[in-house]
Amino acid sequence: MVVVVTIIIIMTTLAVNAFPVARSHQNLVSDTEVIQTQLREAQRRAMNETRDEACGEEKACSDVGIYISEKKLIMFADTNESKEFEDGDYQIKEINLQTTIAEDPTSFVYTSVPPNITLHHNGGSISAGDVAEITLQANGLTRDLMVYTYGQIEAQ
Repeated sequence: MVVVVTIIIIMTTLAVNAFPVARSHQNLVSDTEVIQTQLREAQRRAMNETRDEACGEEKACSDVGIYISEKKLIMFADTNESKEFEDGDYQIKEINLQTTIAEDPTSFVYTSVPPNITLHHNGGSISAGDVAEITLQANGLTRDLMVYTYGQIEAQ
């Protein structure tokens, strides 16, 4: 009887200790999917030259990107054509993330003159063969997102 209770206590302790790590891993996977989805949405908006009514006709709103900082992702229209997020750009939406970004704030902007689309990272174009990296962190765990020239996104 004592052996059975001891085994149950050990198994319970192991399971409870694994919860924080499992939760952190799930947060990394979840935020990876959020970032991938928002990059695809920004690419779609730029390719279709989608304009938000609230952006106004006088501004260039069809170049769309995402900005990631700390625990926040902002989808924005690059109204000042700087190819990165700056004050004054029109914010389309803001999403709170559960993990943090390892590097300085980063932005990706899709510019489009159909049928061509160009991806910019922190103001500069991503050339053929180049890769931009986003590293997410949660309680000692990390996950890398690789963003390639034409918008392909790979999680590692």
